[in-house]
Amino acid sequence: MFFRIILVFCALFAANAPAIASCGAGKTPTYDDIQAVQYARTECFGKCPSYKVEFSTSGSYYVGGLRAPRHGNYAAPYDSSVLEHAVDVVRRHDFFSINYDSSILVSDVPHLIVVVSRCGVTTKLDWPSYQHRQDIEGLMKDLDAITDGIRWQKSN
Repeated sequence: MFFRIILVFCALFAANAPAIASCGAGKTPTYDDIQAVQYARTECFGKCPSYKVEFSTSGSYYVGGLRAPRHGNYAAPYDSSVLEHAVDVVRRHDFFSINYDSSILVSDVPHLIVVVSRCGVTTKLDWPSYQHRQDIEGLMKDLDAITDGIRWQKSN
């Protein structure tokens, strides 16, 4: 049992070692420290497509739900240019400075969700798109453009 605990601890430390090395104690995280960008569009009671996409250091992943451009699970091998492009998009849209009220609870509308992970910290934007927000919609449109350019392979 003790050996298992040590093994799990070592695996977790090894997985986070790049984050610790690039972020370091006392260092202010930057856009260059981003390890993953995820985004999603959720369902509504109408004709809203729902899907989730992740660009990370382990590859790109797509899960398509109702009315999505592609249905099911897809993957693409890691390509540093894809993650770099996603980081560039969140940087251009100044993701960490987007101001919105996260306490708004609206259910019958699709939500636009963007999650960025850096230095072991996850920042999530969850916007119920009942109002038009050009900044958030522009961010989603640019992330969709990356997704459209990937050669996806069906996966389990």
